[in-house]
Amino acid sequence: AEMAKVWLVATAMHIPLLFVVRKWCAIKVSEEHTYGGDQVFKDISHEAVDNFDKNVPMASFYSYQLEVSLPDKNIDDDYAEMLALAVSYDGQLQTLELQSNPIGREGARKLAKAIQESTVLEKLTVAKYPTDRTLQLEKALVQVCRGTTEDPLDLSEAEFEDFGIHFLAGMLEENEKLKLKTLTLTKLKLKTDEDVDRRAEAEDLEAAPVPMTEASAKKKSAGSLSLSS
Repeated sequence: AEMAKVWLVATAMHIPLLFVVRKWCAIKVSEEHTYGGDQVFKDISHEAVDNFDKNVPMASFYSYQLEVSLPDKNIDDDYAEMLALAVSYDGQLQTLELQSNPIGREGARKLAKAIQESTVLEKLTVAKYPTDRTLQLEKALVQVCRGTTEDPLDLSEAEFEDFGIHFLAGMLEENEKLKLKTLTLTKLKLKTDEDVDRRAEAEDLEAAPVPMTEASAKKKSAGSLSLSS
């Protein structure tokens, strides 16, 4: 009987205590970046968690997914920064697909910085890669960003939008770990939007410290990049 009373008291205290801890001791984030308010990621069933979990930051949820696929989800800089935080947690996130999103300069560079410091992420998609080289490029981009390879990076014939160009710029600039010596961007497909030539968005790469060896870059000065179509 005494044990039953102890159990009842402990249970009665556990529920409100759990509520207080989850609601008031969790990292404070805006509601749209919590599990309960998120409108982007739909791969976690709401039946799989209780109501207390609705205030948990999405960065925590993302960090413990093996794969997060969010192409063409209208993700902005703010959301990208939250994803960068998830990458920096080094939980279980191994694959991140973000192509075809309107992520700007700041969000892209925050992601690049997080990947430089991460150890778990293995594959990243920031553009539409050629079908026969998709897996290779997904892995190579992470390795180059993290500075674990000196192998040439050939992104020729990939289809880039603004986000991909911003990410490359962020990856190449202010990256002390960078070992890349050759980056190929020939026959690059820069997607247009409302008849605006996105080739102008590639200006970020003109100052990138990566020498080109392709014939198309011979007219360029050493250390610059060529974007030929």
